Amino acid sequence: MQDTRRLFRYHWAQWRSNHPHNYEFTLRVNCFCPPELTEPVQVRIVADSVVEMQRGGVPLQLRFPWRYTIDSLFVKTNHGLMLADTFSVEFDSRLHYPTRVAIDYLRSAADDEIEFIATGLTPVE
Repeated sequence: MQDTRRLFRYHWAQWRSNHPHNYEFTLRVNCFCPPELTEPVQVRIVADSVVEMQRGGVPLQLRFPWRYTIDSLFVKTNHGLMLADTFSVEFDSRLHYPTRVAIDYLRSAADDEIEFIATGLTPVE
């Protein structure tokens, strides 16, 4: 786990010093949740805040449960590192954001696992 923490700190520092403040990406959450919460969502970030979310071109309410920026995925990653029984993370080698975060808080519990998959991050004007 120490190597994972070191990797996390490296990518978090790289992201903080070089990240775009306006960008779009696709987020998929895999969990024991209703299907409408696990389908991919396109997220638009402006000035580091979520301003628009769509699923299949259809706008979603901004109170949708998975309202994540890449910064909040880093927070979720750190939370998993500190508290999970089983944890893994993968990062984009160029932009340094977490592309996959898999958390199992209680190895002995069923259906508590959650996975965040972020793809296609593109800076926008």
